[in-house]
Amino acid sequence: MTVGHRIRALRLAAGQTLDDVARGTRMHVALLRCLEAGRPASIDQLRAIARHFGVADISVTTGGSD
Repeated sequence: MTVGHRIRALRLAAGQTLDDVARGTRMHVALLRCLEAGRPASIDQLRAIARHFGVADISVTTGGSD
């Protein structure tokens, strides 16, 4: 599973829209859409997304919990 697929899976599991995540991470919807489609994410973007969903940073990149 790619990072983009993991981000999308986290979002859908949380029952959130791209707008919800955009508000929570202070990122543009268009950027989030690109990240979910496979655009490489910066460390800061991954951290913001992980923080938004309450998971460890590594969970966004590997699906793990550590």
